[in-house]
Amino acid sequence: MNKCLLFVLALALAGCVSAPQQRPQAVVLGQRYLELGVQAYQNDNYANAAALFTKALAHYRGLDDRQGMFRSRLDLGETALAVGNFAAAQEHVDVAAALAKAEGWKDALRRTLLLRSSIALKEQHYDVAEAAMAPLLVAGAPQDDIWRYALANRAALELARNGADASQWIARYVKVVHGGAPADVARGLRLRAELRGRAGDPAEAERLFEQALALYKTVPSRSGIAATLEQWAMLLMNNGHWREAQDRLQRALNVRLWLLDRSGSAADLRRLEQVAEAQGNAKLAAALHRWAELVGAQGPLNWSDLRREVLPY
Repeated sequence: MNKCLLFVLALALAGCVSAPQQRPQAVVLGQRYLELGVQAYQNDNYANAAALFTKALAHYRGLDDRQGMFRSRLDLGETALAVGNFAAAQEHVDVAAALAKAEGWKDALRRTLLLRSSIALKEQHYDVAEAAMAPLLVAGAPQDDIWRYALANRAALELARNGADASQWIARYVKVVHGGAPADVARGLRLRAELRGRAGDPAEAERLFEQALALYKTVPSRSGIAATLEQWAMLLMNNGHWREAQDRLQRALNVRLWLLDRSGSAADLRRLEQVAEAQGNAKLAAALHRWAELVGAQGPLNWSDLRREVLPY
């Protein structure tokens, strides 16, 4: 989960608040919606962020402000991706890209490519992800926030498809973010942990996951915390440590449920089902299977009942 686009927007907004009295009220209101939406997103309050970005989009449509419409669409796409709504994320980025192309906004198009790569990576469409991020990483490309997040995506891509160059891409990313923002460093630790686990060094992988988790908690980044716990759980499952894997997955599920991330919650429920089956707990496995189907179906859901039935605390 990256926050580059919203971070860039936050910086832009921060530079615009010095003299609000000099700007028309309509402009101030649109900026305010976006600013509040960015704040909500950075606090992992995705439902409120989506509502505010939707208000911003409607506001800018009423002004025929195409730049404002672009920013709102892109932020809505980022928010949809954060909660696992890939179809909505794709729809928003398609519209944003069409706007940027029509207006000839080259930097804006780079932002849409980054979001496209993130969506495709989550959906495991690896060829699509690689094609989207390729223009962002060519020789001579600006080495800015967009480039850095594209580099992280490229490293994750090679790792996901067991590419021969995975270790080189990961080392390159880790070098770039060394001493940087905690969330960036934590992502590098997660990539390294995954690599060490696959190389047959689970002890080192667990040490790196523990470091990543601690860093994410300093931000705090709920999505980063959940992702780390999930990867850690998969390592434990692969080595037959079912009780420890169950602990990590239950903790990750609590975070996903707080985020209202249905895709992530359903994935954790399916992993917990595998753990319950390995432990011989058929009753729990059946309950987890049922809830995974309900959550994944995107229909009405009683989240309280889900928690009560499958989570110990």
